[in-house]
Amino acid sequence: MSQGPRKVMLADVATRAGVSVATASLALRGAARVTPATRERVRAAAHELGYRRAIDADSTDSRPALRIGVIAAAPLEELLDDPFQVIVITGLVEALEHARAIPVFLPPADEPRRVALLARVELDGVVLVHSPDASGAAWPAVVRRALPLVCLEAPNDGSVPGIHWRDEDAMRHLCEKILAHGHREAVVVTLPFGGPYRRHGFVPIPQPVRIASQAARNRLEAVFESGLTVSRVYETERSSQQEGERAGAAIASLSTTPTVVVCQSDALAAGVIAGLEREGLRVPEDVSVTGFDGLDLPLLAPRRLATVVQDGKEKGRRAVAQVLRAIAGEPPESDDMTLTVRDGTTLGPVRAEAVLQP
Repeated sequence: MSQGPRKVMLADVATRAGVSVATASLALRGAARVTPATRERVRAAAHELGYRRAIDADSTDSRPALRIGVIAAAPLEELLDDPFQVIVITGLVEALEHARAIPVFLPPADEPRRVALLARVELDGVVLVHSPDASGAAWPAVVRRALPLVCLEAPNDGSVPGIHWRDEDAMRHLCEKILAHGHREAVVVTLPFGGPYRRHGFVPIPQPVRIASQAARNRLEAVFESGLTVSRVYETERSSQQEGERAGAAIASLSTTPTVVVCQSDALAAGVIAGLEREGLRVPEDVSVTGFDGLDLPLLAPRRLATVVQDGKEKGRRAVAQVLRAIAGEPPESDDMTLTVRDGTTLGPVRAEAVLQP
């Protein structure tokens, strides 16, 4: 039997308009942070393809669409500045659309009026993008409402339902490869530590237990445990190429050039490489650079970043599957995902003349 025409999805609209799925979703909801030109381009693509949102798509289905809150420790525009988070949000939005559910992107609960909004907005479930420790007042507000909840950075102790990445294991494996190339000391460029204040620059080498962000904490602790000596730590304000470039320039100005820079995201690594090369340093001949995410970044071509690979789109899909199970009253399931290390051309042997200072 022949099948009817395939249903037009939000991803089709995004492809036609040349934007990410997350941006397409924002544009169709009239979000002010999307430029008027982009908003009109997305709407035109939706009209051309005959796309209708999940809330409007099936007039014969009397069930109300589920409303799933998406809460992050950072503003949505900041998430969309990180190419890996764009992939995660894309997977999440696509899965919600398939389930006839509506994503409700909520601002960080960093001031009383936003906490009040989270306490009263109509929701059927919540996806927490960052770890509970990094989510500030959002976490107790969600707990008080007893909403079905899934965390994309769930603690490994099972105290919060969600996705377990074991990113510390993958980072240790990457560090083993770094050590095998002869490197003994590293500068680490981290994600934001979390908490009420943002900063960028070299910071005193912290005790990981004091870092609120689970991703930053796990990945830094793994470097410590690998046997690599951490000579300097540079904390960034966000995961973006611009922040990486700022870090790269600062590293290039050090009195002793490190042989390897370990970055906690691929976006940061791409920026670090650009910043180092702008100061006349070659990668990997003078300085090796590694990342974390597994992105194929065109700006690095023809080089290939040495990194940890994680499936961001699958991460978003699994989060939706879990929150839908929770809404249906089903018990949470353990959801561990495997990360792998990808060899690349940005990690090379330690330069012969390198003499690292403590």
